[in-house]
Amino acid sequence: MRIVFLLLFMMGLLGPLPSMASDSRPGCDSCLFKIDSLEKPYDLHGKWLFTRKDSEVNKAVNLDTSDWELINAPGPWFWVDPGKTFTVGWYRGVFEFPPAMIGQKVVVFMDNYLSRTNIYVDGDLLFRRPDPDRFQSYYPIQSIPASFTITKTRHVFTFRIQGYMMSGPYQLPLKIQKFDEKAQQALSNSQIWGGGGQIRMLAAYVALAFGLFFLLVYFKTREFVYLMSSATAITFFPFFAFTGDSFINFWGPETSYFLHYLGLYVSLPAYMFFQCFTGLRPKLNKYLIIVAASTASLFPFLAFVHQDATLTLVARYLCIGFSFFAIFCALHDVFLAFWKDRQNHALRTLLIGLLIVVATASSDGGIDFGLYASYGTLSIGFIGMLASILWVSSVRFANTFLENKALAKDLKVMNDNLEDLVAERTSQLRQKTNDIQAMLENMPQGVLTVMNNDVIHPEYSDYLETIFETQEIAGSSLMLLVFSKSSLGSDLLSQMEAAINSCIGEDRMNYEFNSHLLVSELDKIMPDGSIKSLELSWSPICDENDTVDKLMLCVRDVTELKRLASEAGAQKRELEIIGEILAVSQEKFQEFIESSYKFVTENEAIIRSSSEKSAEVIGLLFRNMHTIKGNAPMVCCT
Repeated sequence: MRIVFLLLFMMGLLGPLPSMASDSRPGCDSCLFKIDSLEKPYDLHGKWLFTRKDSEVNKAVNLDTSDWELINAPGPWFWVDPGKTFTVGWYRGVFEFPPAMIGQKVVVFMDNYLSRTNIYVDGDLLFRRPDPDRFQSYYPIQSIPASFTITKTRHVFTFRIQGYMMSGPYQLPLKIQKFDEKAQQALSNSQIWGGGGQIRMLAAYVALAFGLFFLLVYFKTREFVYLMSSATAITFFPFFAFTGDSFINFWGPETSYFLHYLGLYVSLPAYMFFQCFTGLRPKLNKYLIIVAASTASLFPFLAFVHQDATLTLVARYLCIGFSFFAIFCALHDVFLAFWKDRQNHALRTLLIGLLIVVATASSDGGIDFGLYASYGTLSIGFIGMLASILWVSSVRFANTFLENKALAKDLKVMNDNLEDLVAERTSQLRQKTNDIQAMLENMPQGVLTVMNNDVIHPEYSDYLETIFETQEIAGSSLMLLVFSKSSLGSDLLSQMEAAINSCIGEDRMNYEFNSHLLVSELDKIMPDGSIKSLELSWSPICDENDTVDKLMLCVRDVTELKRLASEAGAQKRELEIIGEILAVSQEKFQEFIESSYKFVTENEAIIRSSSEKSAEVIGLLFRNMHTIKGNAPMVCCT
């Protein structure tokens, strides 16, 4: 074939080969990629020819590239013209193959982060995304496969990238290899593990499902930890899902690019979730929420109002900086908490998740700033962090469920015995009630309780009706029932009423201060006109807070006791007199009687012999009687 091709060329049948402008400046890797073999994939990362001038002429084979710059690929654009932003960049490379590879199909893998991309080989369009003319995968973050057949020893490979990330090929791979089973396997792996691949989309929807689940758990339990777990999982969704083909086809790559950054704010609810185990920081959370709300609002504005490259770059790095700050704060708090409690499995799991996301974020930060070319791993980091959060939340929920299950089992045992227990308690209560009722019915003493507002409680002893000779006791006024028509004065009654009202509903101390004002006895005129002497005894009834709930009054009818006491007093006096008489000797008593009779007889004779009033006679009579009186104690004391 090579001999035939050479003969045809020499005979002029193929015409002249297209001229190809050469650029052999030092350090330029893409000026000529000499590919001797594709038994192994050939890495294309290095210094590439680059221009920010957007023109269709840039795809021409014989273009003069002396004014083009050199830029690292993969790598960012902001080193091209520091301080300036632009949205379009062209890359150009020359592939040189040995004649033996002519006719072989090859594929170039390159990674462009959600950017519009056109790929040309020798000026002919090889790949375009998005392509309105045919359905194809957008390959939003994972590698784009651009395949072509080698038809000559040199091919000019040009691609145009348009986006707001200020970056061309974002990460590895950037390589060329044979289009064979290995290439198809590499593409398949990229679709599974790549930034917009199946694992990423699966993680997004699994996170959304967990987020909605824990949101329902929060509504039932009102526990803050489940709310933050739900918010973390739901906020995680945009960063992963919005880079998928379904969303890109719905609203375009630029809108997906802007809105998917909202998912990076997963760091805020994640940090607040970690605080459930390390201690809340309300003041810091307040500032973080304010910063997150203000910076996050930039992305919907950019997506739907004003797509500006400079503002996009500022918003992007504000978002990334905020996310890194929250994650490092979380790492600091979780590490200190774990250091104090190294047996805490939840803290250990969360610390592992944080270390994964910090390591992968640091690696992607180096890629983003063009420090080195590597594979992006931030997706793995966020999945690891979210997995640790969901794991801890699920374990917490499962433990709570098991505890509730054990309690439910105990409750079932209690319910099985509840009927017997209720019957037993009811019987005991009925017995106590009957005992109390029997005591109140047969107690020979009046007992009542007075509630607030001077009202008598319905439960009282039956003997109270006998004492007050009425059945209208329950609900009546204490002052009317007990103290009306009594021997107490109006001032004392007012003082009593005030003392009772100041005790009920107040601390027990009030009763102690006022108990001396509560009378202990009185005489009461009954409806039939009789007078009863009543003895009163007061006691406070307090609740668990030592507050007087009611006053208990015990009433005794002591009328008969007082009558008997009075009669006993008279009899006692008579007995004392008799006793004094019996204590005198018979001789002395006989002398006293005889002398007394003598003086009495003498007074009688004087009275009979005196016909008119005379002071001398009256004086004599008084002296005789005084002598009898004077002799009487002398007789008792002898």
